[in-house]
Amino acid sequence: MVAIARASGMRVVGPNCLGLVNTDPAVRMNATLAPVVPPRGRIGFFSQSGALGIAILADAASRGLGLSNFVSAGNRADVSGNDLLQFWYGDDRTRSWYCCTWSQSATPAGSPGWPGCSAVSNR
Repeated sequence: MVAIARASGMRVVGPNCLGLVNTDPAVRMNATLAPVVPPRGRIGFFSQSGALGIAILADAASRGLGLSNFVSAGNRADVSGNDLLQFWYGDDRTRSWYCCTWSQSATPAGSPGWPGCSAVSNR
């Protein structure tokens, strides 16, 4: 499935994931089963755990913390935390990020992945 998606210029989130949220006014997508989604903001949020994702989305909403986007990647057949850090690094709507993962793969040489965390979080 990943090979077919990639051949078509798409990426795959999951399997075993909660989904994703994009609060950009031009997109406004909630592709999750979360009962509460925070308002638009400048925080990117990645969670490997869907259950923790639901809890943090609800808590962020109750505190009025806004997100630029949220991704629960589950078992990460394709999209990973590294991919999201690279995306957020170039995203003017994301100023800081939060990541909860069980494990992290190595980043490609020269990428703004984990070694670039301070650059992402201090923009």
